[in-house]
Amino acid sequence: MLYVIEGRDAPPGAGSHIEPALLLIPPDARVRTLSPIATIAAPLARGTAVHRSALPLGIRSSIRPGSPIHVFGRNAARWALNATRDAELCATMLESPCRVTPRTRRWAERLVRFDRIDVLDETDAKAWHDAGVPQVLLHVTEPHAEEAASNVARLGQSTGLPTDRASLRSLLAAEEDEQIIFPLASPWSTLDAQRFVFVLGLLRVAGHRVSGIVPASAWRLAGARMFRRRSRLGTRLIVIDGPMTPWLSACDAAFLDAARPRERLFEYRPVGALRVLMAAARSAGVPIAMAPGNLLETTPRRAHSVADEVRPLLDTLQGRADSLDALVGAMINT
Repeated sequence: MLYVIEGRDAPPGAGSHIEPALLLIPPDARVRTLSPIATIAAPLARGTAVHRSALPLGIRSSIRPGSPIHVFGRNAARWALNATRDAELCATMLESPCRVTPRTRRWAERLVRFDRIDVLDETDAKAWHDAGVPQVLLHVTEPHAEEAASNVARLGQSTGLPTDRASLRSLLAAEEDEQIIFPLASPWSTLDAQRFVFVLGLLRVAGHRVSGIVPASAWRLAGARMFRRRSRLGTRLIVIDGPMTPWLSACDAAFLDAARPRERLFEYRPVGALRVLMAAARSAGVPIAMAPGNLLETTPRRAHSVADEVRPLLDTLQGRADSLDALVGAMINT
C-alpha cells in the first residue's frame, strides 16, 4: 500500500497535520508527501519517495494500476480521487467538521468514493456521519501508545536525536529541578506561543521552575519572546525547528490549552490529530493536563478565570514533584 500525506504547512484550520500522520504510518510503508518543502517523511520509512512539487503531477505515473492507496488529509484525498482509477482508496481523517455546511457536505460527497475511512474516536465518526458520510464507511481506529512510541523513536533517530531522557535534557541544557512543558497542538501553527509563555509565567509565580518548548511555526512566536523579556519572570522558551514529538521524553508534562475565540472561526477542528499526539505523550510517560473548554473534553465548559485554566497543569506538576520526592525518599531509606 502507498501512503500519501499532506506535507505543506497549511494555514491554521486547513487540515494539514503532518506529524500526527507520520506517527500513524507503518514503519516500512511507502510514503509520498504532497509538499514543495517537507522532507520530514523521507528518513521515516524505507523506500520513501518525496515529491517536491506543489502539484504532484509525477506521482500518478509511479503508481501501479489497481494498487491500494491510503491518504491523510483533505488535499491528499482530493489528489487521490483525481489521479487514480480502479484502485482501493482508504483515508484517515485527522480532523472533523465543526458544523454541517454546504462545503462539508461537498467533502462528504467526495469521501463516499472511498472504500474505507478511518477516524480516531466516536465524536469524529458522528461529525462525519452528520455531514453525509455513510456509517458503513466509517471505522473508529484509536491510536495505540505502543505504535506511537515506535514511530516517535524512529522519527527522532531520523533527525539524529537521542531517545533517552538524560541525553535530550542535556541537549536542551535543562537543569535537574527544571520542569519542561510540552504543548499539544496540531497543526503546530495553531499554537498560541504568546499565551503559552503567559501560562508558564503563571506557573513560575506559583513557585514552579518551568520552561517550555515551542515549534518554530507557532503563532505569535515573536510576541512570546517579547512578552518573556518584558515580564522578567525568568521563563525559558526553547524553539524547536523540526519534529516536536521526539522531545517528549525530556518533558515533565504536556498541556492542551483551552480553545481560544479565534478557533471558533476554523472550518475544521483537529480533534483526531490531537488524540494522536496525546497517545505519543502517554507512550513517553508524560502526564497530560487539559484546560477546561478544550476540544477533547466530553462536556466542554468555559473557564471562569485564567487560574481555572492553568489549574490542571499546576496539579499535574505538583503531583509529579510529590511522586519524585517519594521515590527519592524510598531510595534513601533503603
